[in-house]
Amino acid sequence: FLSQIYQESGHWMSVNALPHVLTCMSESKKNGNDSHYEQSAIKLAKIQFRLGRINKSLQLLYQAYPHIQSHGSLQVQGETHLLLSKCFLAAAATLSSPDQNFYSFSPDRNLRQSGSSIRWVNKAKTSLQKAYVCFERAELVELVAETLYLLSRVFDELATQTKREIEMDKNPEKRKFEAYKGYIAYRDRAARKFIESREEKFKRMANPVMYLNTNISQFAY
Repeated sequence: FLSQIYQESGHWMSVNALPHVLTCMSESKKNGNDSHYEQSAIKLAKIQFRLGRINKSLQLLYQAYPHIQSHGSLQVQGETHLLLSKCFLAAAATLSSPDQNFYSFSPDRNLRQSGSSIRWVNKAKTSLQKAYVCFERAELVELVAETLYLLSRVFDELATQTKREIEMDKNPEKRKFEAYKGYIAYRDRAARKFIESREEKFKRMANPVMYLNTNISQFAY
């Protein structure tokens, strides 16, 4: 509980959450409580990500992933995929001066051997699509909106990079044009769904009865 408070209080307060999360992990492992251990591992991965330690975050996520996929709730599975996608996007953003150790524990050999940012963006896309399915099935409206926003940005980036490849290629393949059109269509669809989800949120706020019967904190960005 204390770790959750610290974690949600901002970047620097995440440091204060570390000992509490580590204590939870230690006690859970000692008592054989796999479920609590994996949830604590996800919280620790979130903290590491906030502190800019992307490689540590990925290590924790890969360790916890098999158990979460088999036994985790839809929300926990979705949050795992969402955090994975953010780590992949951070990896793509650091390719200008990559840390070789960063890639060493990726389970994908192609990612370990490649310096192409588009591979990491594609990995982020796949994780976001999985997160979206989990959040939508669990009816977690705010997490659905966050995932849709990131998906639209990811498809826009894929479209931009594909267009750049087409322009640089003297004789581009037809499939590249088709891929570009597909990315644009998916980008627009995700963006449209995101806008619709925000409009629905404000409709609820405008309804006086609904407004009075709802915790106002859920409307905060």
